[in-house]
Amino acid sequence: MKIAFLSPFYPFRGGIAQFGDSLYLALAKNNEVKAFT
Repeated sequence: MKIAFLSPFYPFRGGIAQFGDSLYLALAKNNEVKAFT
C-alpha cells in the first residue's frame, strides 16, 4: 500500500515529532511510505 505521511519529524522537538517518527517506522515495515513535513 502507498501512504503519504504528513507530520513534524526530527529535528523538531516534542511528543508529536517522536510519535510521528515511531508511526512512520511501523508503517514503513509493510508499506511504501513517503514522509512530508
